[in-house]
Amino acid sequence: RFMVKRYRDIIVIMLTADEDLSSSEKAIGYGAFQYLVKPVKPSQLRISIQTALRVWKYQRVIRTQQSVLEAEIAHLKKTQKALQKSQAEYNDLFENIQEGFYRLDEAGTIVMANPVFARILGFDAVEEVKNRHVLEFYFSAEDRNQLLEMIEKEGRLSTYEVNMKHRSGRMVPVLVNAYIRKNEQGNPDGIE
Repeated sequence: RFMVKRYRDIIVIMLTADEDLSSSEKAIGYGAFQYLVKPVKPSQLRISIQTALRVWKYQRVIRTQQSVLEAEIAHLKKTQKALQKSQAEYNDLFENIQEGFYRLDEAGTIVMANPVFARILGFDAVEEVKNRHVLEFYFSAEDRNQLLEMIEKEGRLSTYEVNMKHRSGRMVPVLVNAYIRKNEQGNPDGIE
């Protein structure tokens, strides 16, 4: 038992004259690889040692792989924690920035917005403006068309004034900074 606990990297083969079955069970229970009772044929001992060496090699490979996996898991946990922190910081910034922000898909549907954008338009919650077409919030469709023409021509625009429509129906002048967002393939994916 001492050898198995102290030296985890060894294989123990018990060679004894004790034929007692309970001793054999105890030895195996303590971690012995094999329990051989004398007299033992040399071929039997050789086979036991060869088998023990194969098992020992496999155990080393498994321990090495386990160490690598444990290191990878530790790295993934650290990365996940950093990602969660970054996501929380992004969410905090997005939710608390003082400018209204919205993102449109290619069809002009609002797919993302922050609370300030909703409040500018007189809504209490972002959910009230999401999944609606942005034209619903322009005072004039012509303003939207001019904005789109300028974005398509320049790729982006800065401090462009348009009139949006408050929930109450009144006009709300806003300054727009916008650009065409592209997907991974470089194709237009909406406006931000």
